[in-house]
Amino acid sequence: MKKIETITVLLLFFINSTFAQIKNAEIKYKIKYNVTEKTSKIKQSKLINQKSIKNEIESIEMNLLFNKDISFFKAVESMEIDNKRRVLGRIAKIMIGLGYDRYFCNINTKKIIREHEFEGNMYNITSGFNDNNWKLTNESKKIDNYNCFKATKLKTFKNRNGDIVNLKIIAWYTPEIPIPLGPKNYVGLPGLILELKEGYSTFYITKIDLNSKKGIIIGSPKKGEVLTEKEYAKKTENSFDKFINSKKN
Repeated sequence: MKKIETITVLLLFFINSTFAQIKNAEIKYKIKYNVTEKTSKIKQSKLINQKSIKNEIESIEMNLLFNKDISFFKAVESMEIDNKRRVLGRIAKIMIGLGYDRYFCNINTKKIIREHEFEGNMYNITSGFNDNNWKLTNESKKIDNYNCFKATKLKTFKNRNGDIVNLKIIAWYTPEIPIPLGPKNYVGLPGLILELKEGYSTFYITKIDLNSKKGIIIGSPKKGEVLTEKEYAKKTENSFDKFINSKKN
């Protein structure tokens, strides 16, 4: 435990001394999807099969933009107009828990806003850095020549069957890029997350562009009802069942 505490203190010192040197950043992620027909819960069809879903998920590109103390994360919109690809793309984003959500983060206030549309309504779902409850370890490895440390947390949620699920999240972050950001709303670590495992999905870095000379402009979330993650989950917990019943009738 003392060794981990020492590492934490050193990392925080390193961040405070170098954070100001990074004025902006553009980071790109992709996903490896480690699932088989035995583990998949998606029903096979002519349109949807395991291979096509896996290929679609692994073709998704995501951008993380950072400017001063504000960041923005979202999936890059694909340009295809083919209806089959459009359907597959939507399913793929839902399966990795991304959908069409956009994430805004303020490093100074340590606040996160997840912009989310549901049943025609826009929501600004709020959370904070402390909601991640990361557990730092002294385990390390190199990713793209960066020294990375391992951190873990449990993500607890209720699935569509009403069961409580505890999903272990594993992140590898580098204090060599002292930006406390990562995919989606996985933030708050003492360094940029280069790799993150969430269920069958593993997010990984494909490009890091620091202090770019081109301007990075980050907008604001669309106006919507402001709720916490718990409030939103409570408000929509029966929506999936209602949707299924409406299709049966």
